[in-house]
Amino acid sequence: MRRRPWNPLILTSVVVVLAACSESAPLPTQSRLSPGGIASASASNSTRLLAVTSTISTDASFQIKGDGLGSYKNSSTLISEIQSGTSGDWELDSSMPTGGTRTVYLDFSRPIPGSGPNGGAAVAIPSGNYRFHMISKCHLNGNTFLSVAPGQTVQCPLLVSQLVVGSHTYSVLMNPGLTSNGSSWPETSYSNVTCNSTAGTCASWTLTPSGTAPDGSTANVAVLIDVVTSTTKGKTTTTDVKQGDFYMSYRIDITNP
Repeated sequence: MRRRPWNPLILTSVVVVLAACSESAPLPTQSRLSPGGIASASASNSTRLLAVTSTISTDASFQIKGDGLGSYKNSSTLISEIQSGTSGDWELDSSMPTGGTRTVYLDFSRPIPGSGPNGGAAVAIPSGNYRFHMISKCHLNGNTFLSVAPGQTVQCPLLVSQLVVGSHTYSVLMNPGLTSNGSSWPETSYSNVTCNSTAGTCASWTLTPSGTAPDGSTANVAVLIDVVTSTTKGKTTTTDVKQGDFYMSYRIDITNP
């Protein structure tokens, strides 16, 4: 019987396939999107991202307000997306992208007495506009933005971080459960996440407080944290130092696209 000649390309192909199946093979790099787009089909499903339009209300009575420059849309200088393939979390970020200029206005005029260091007064940072990173980690409560049913409301954490004042970096957190770094702030309140769509996969959401302040207004208890980083013998550690609790009202609308 005549033997077929061995083709070295076949061996190369087998090696490539086995490497791709290996558990130790590197995962595809997460990719960012153009406005209204979704990551290319060549990317892993675990890293697909959905670009969305985020609108933060500028209502004068709110403590978290938009910067008055209109909706926040995904671009090369601003991240506005839902991490659809991994956690289903919503993210709005102007602090990390190069050239980011959008801000959010934070008002710390409603401190909660006795909530500061050692049971004293809350220590506020100046109220004003800040570049920021905002995220609602619904996956911590077993939810995703895309799995919220039409007309349904679920409760999710809300974090506003990367707030720089001088040499310090602060965060505002609403999460009474266990956070992703293992800390706990049980006095705070979850954010309500409501799907405004009437059918199918949700494409419109609204974030509002789930709590009520003593004056009867809808407001969450939020903790202000000083994120302290120190390095000892080459090891860097980060510590969350509570500055106090504040009542905060807000409304954030998110739509796809």
